[in-house]
Amino acid sequence: MTTLDEVLSEEYSPLDRPVRVGNYLLGDVIGRGRSCIVRKAVRQTDKKYFALKILNRLAGSHGALIEQQFQQEVLALTKVRHENVVTFHEHLQTRHRFYMTLDLVPGILLSQYLRRRRGLPENEARFLSSQLVNALLHMHTLNVVHRYVVTCTP
Repeated sequence: MTTLDEVLSEEYSPLDRPVRVGNYLLGDVIGRGRSCIVRKAVRQTDKKYFALKILNRLAGSHGALIEQQFQQEVLALTKVRHENVVTFHEHLQTRHRFYMTLDLVPGILLSQYLRRRRGLPENEARFLSSQLVNALLHMHTLNVVHRYVVTCTP
């Protein structure tokens, strides 16, 4: 629930219009999670597009937990550099929100891709599985375990 203070503050970012956060101009919502939204964002210095994950740091009684999870995710993503794992660039925070700047990955969710295709031929399933396993092995060698969303370019 949005408070009056949030609405009146410069950090409040309504979903129906872009706003600035740091050096980024926020665009459309491209994803939603249980505790976050992800918006397309353009960095003003070079006009490069990113995904900006936004978490409300004042989420009721869970605010401290959200801050801890945010810090853990930032720490984990700063360690991971792999072609099959989205790249973390920087994090920002305001009085009301945490922001993570990640690569903008085109495509659709793997689950959507599989539903549309109604299954995969063995060679394509083997290829996608090997990409997932390579990414997970890399993360595990860094002692990182993280929930992830898989996208595919159709």
